[in-house]
Amino acid sequence: MKVNPATGVIDDAKFKTFGCGSAIASSSLATEWLKGKTVEEALAIKNTEIVAELSLPPVKNPLLGAGGRRDQGRYR
Repeated sequence: MKVNPATGVIDDAKFKTFGCGSAIASSSLATEWLKGKTVEEALAIKNTEIVAELSLPPVKNPLLGAGGRRDQGRYR
């Protein structure tokens, strides 16, 4: 992420994802949602909002994989 130090707004966000199409789509959507938000606003984005926006079935939810469950509180 690139955050403007003067405004605290995220100017750019990029990702590197390996995995299924759902993982790539989730990462892509997240980067689009991050741009133009403050870090505090970005931290308020919940994984369930991304899943709902992409209409992902529970079995295809990359945000609740092994790492997602371990860090679930962090990504809500």
